[in-house]
Amino acid sequence: SFATRALSLHGLKKPIDQYRVLALLIRGNIGAEDVIHDVMIRLEPRCAPILLLGPTAPMQLQISDNVKIAWITTVSDVSAQEFTTLTPDDPSRVSIFLTKTLETLPGEVKPVILGDFLDNMIPHMSESTFYKFYSDLASTARTLNYTFVFIVKADIHSEVEINVVKRFADVIIENREREDKGKLVREVRVSNLMDNIHTDWEKY
Repeated sequence: SFATRALSLHGLKKPIDQYRVLALLIRGNIGAEDVIHDVMIRLEPRCAPILLLGPTAPMQLQISDNVKIAWITTVSDVSAQEFTTLTPDDPSRVSIFLTKTLETLPGEVKPVILGDFLDNMIPHMSESTFYKFYSDLASTARTLNYTFVFIVKADIHSEVEINVVKRFADVIIENREREDKGKLVREVRVSNLMDNIHTDWEKY
């Protein structure tokens, strides 16, 4: 798919879990669930994925039973044993869920936390609160040596908020779909500080 090609052809020289913070920004009619799926299938066997979902509901994904899931949503009356539901207006609950989940993992696995949960949380936070929450997540990932893959729908947030997402990312992969002379064009742009890969917008 488009997202997989962006990752494999342009973005990364090493396996995903060798990076600490990746920001995958999508614009246009590109579904976050497809990006989540594409990232999941590229993970090494040593990885333990933890899904933090937002607009993408757990029911939209085909997920194995051993994957830990939190759905950050305002949807009420969700009764399911296979995932945790958290409200998007309380960042501390997300942090607590992550801490408790990471503590249950065996020491030999590499945690990879991914999902589109920020899309549901950003509207509930001031710019300063979001900055602190996001920077704390990024710093913790670097300190504890695990990986965050933030999937963000860039065209529904302000430029300031997207710049915060970019500020703390080691790898930024921007995917967009736009109309050019009556045709849909899909493009990708990469800024990878760890591998020194920097590209302009490239068409597929």
